[in-house]
Amino acid sequence: MTTAAEIWSRIEGWLQSHDTNALASLNEPASSDLISQLAAIVDIELPNELIAVYSVHNGQDEKRYASGLFPNGNAYGDMAHTFADIETVVADHQMMTELLEIGQFADIEKVPSSAIKTAAWNKRWLPVANDGGGDYHCIDLDPGPEGTFGQVITVGESDIQTVVASSLTDWLRQVADEMDSGLLRVSEDYGLVRWAE
Repeated sequence: MTTAAEIWSRIEGWLQSHDTNALASLNEPASSDLISQLAAIVDIELPNELIAVYSVHNGQDEKRYASGLFPNGNAYGDMAHTFADIETVVADHQMMTELLEIGQFADIEKVPSSAIKTAAWNKRWLPVANDGGGDYHCIDLDPGPEGTFGQVITVGESDIQTVVASSLTDWLRQVADEMDSGLLRVSEDYGLVRWAE
């Protein structure tokens, strides 16, 4: 089985040839203390794959690179999502949870999904990537009956939430595969984008 470190190596190699600014934005590995902070905010054991991914890079430094590493989940190019460092994940999770607790999402309805529990926000979602405008990709640690613990889901303004990948490692693998196949391009405005073939 391919490890998170091996997948990161593929991504780094592609970025070296296509987008050195994105490569330079990748942070050093997360410390065990930072990873423990993630577990603390959701009060549950983290998937090993999530720990492995953050043990290679603690997200991106947004000050060094304005665009994201992860392409939007849509079929066509759109604003790329930044791979959030753990400090940002914790801050965004706290903000969204506070909004939930004061009733900010009470009138928001989402299309039901058998894989994702129907909610505008769930305290066991970790927002690991964002577009800076309120749309997230989250690690779902409280999936629906047909979902997978640790799956990556879209969370945001859309009333439809989707499963992007079964885990963060699988999502990274998808990105690496799309890089190698030429499906991803670098846009000056949006960072990595996925174009229809």
